[in-house]
Amino acid sequence: MGDGIRAAADELRRELDDKVKGAMSEGPLAEIIKIQHALNQLEDLLGDPHTTLTQVLGMEEQNLGPMSIRADEFYGLSPLDAAKKYLKKRGSARPFREIVESLQAGGCRVSDEDELRVSLGRSTYEIAKVGNDVYGLVEFYPHIKRGKKKKAGAAEEPEQAGENQGQQKSEAASEER
Repeated sequence: MGDGIRAAADELRRELDDKVKGAMSEGPLAEIIKIQHALNQLEDLLGDPHTTLTQVLGMEEQNLGPMSIRADEFYGLSPLDAAKKYLKKRGSARPFREIVESLQAGGCRVSDEDELRVSLGRSTYEIAKVGNDVYGLVEFYPHIKRGKKKKAGAAEEPEQAGENQGQQKSEAASEER
């Protein structure tokens, strides 16, 4: 039974692919795509996020096939960690509003959107702000050079050294009295 269903699904995929290719090369859909590309170029100049075809056609991106969000996908994660996971899944920069809506759809509690926006802006080792309220993962942009994250041990050593110096000064002052 599984092989027959698989064959039928494969045939429908091929048929759908042929129809989409035909529609994209001529007719009203081809004209919509040309206009959308021109709009994206203007949005680039303005620094605005791109208007996607799914937005133009009135489809919810998070409900489309492989990009669907499970109701528990981000449950229990901090908003920042959930945002990173979502961006990784999408594979490209996304508008802040879409990130928040997707996190909430995935079960993440985003109690303070401004706090998430600030967190995204401050996570410069992992997050890149690529436009007006549009965020992506730094790994999407290998040509952008960022410093490496400091290791936990390396960051603690100078602090400990400073604390020891402070203790030594305090002890020396006590001995002088």
